[in-house]
Amino acid sequence: AYPLFTYSHLFSDDIDIYKGKNHIYGHLDGLKFEYSQVYASRKTNKEYVTFSGVFIIVALPKSSSTTTLVYPRLTDEQNSPPNLNYQRARLEDPEFERAFDAYSDDQVGARDHLTTTMKENILKLVDFLPAKPFLSFRGQRLHIAIPSPSRLRAPLFHSVFDPMIMDRFFEELDMIVTIPEILGLTNTSTSAR
Repeated sequence: AYPLFTYSHLFSDDIDIYKGKNHIYGHLDGLKFEYSQVYASRKTNKEYVTFSGVFIIVALPKSSSTTTLVYPRLTDEQNSPPNLNYQRARLEDPEFERAFDAYSDDQVGARDHLTTTMKENILKLVDFLPAKPFLSFRGQRLHIAIPSPSRLRAPLFHSVFDPMIMDRFFEELDMIVTIPEILGLTNTSTSAR
């Protein structure tokens, strides 16, 4: 839903077009999660795509009053937080900071979210996913946005029972349910959070 997307604070609230499809939710090893393919854009003189890809929400074991945002390190200015209440988090981890920029409303809280193990696990995601993820630790939720513009195109002139379509769906679902394990959030994870 749109309110859950904006609650993440990852992207600007100035969205004119919002579409979601393939909303799936459930529990994985006692961990509540949901995901959907999302397309969000705003219109100025032309349509500007704010985000297009897979948006995942994972319930965290405990709530936090701190918000921490993690953006892929790119040269593009759009990856700075839309909310000016966040400051760059100083994590003193050169490998992580070469790949990501972190922002938070509380430096100590950012370190609670981005433990050494969590940062290592996020870096593992980079090798696993088709694109670098955006992450938001807020309240009792971890929001993960994985850009993939081609995933939202409708399979025109194909049956939904087409084996290629079904294979792609199950491939994506397998990727989604593996993410909490890589991040060390499930009971079956070998690494502790």
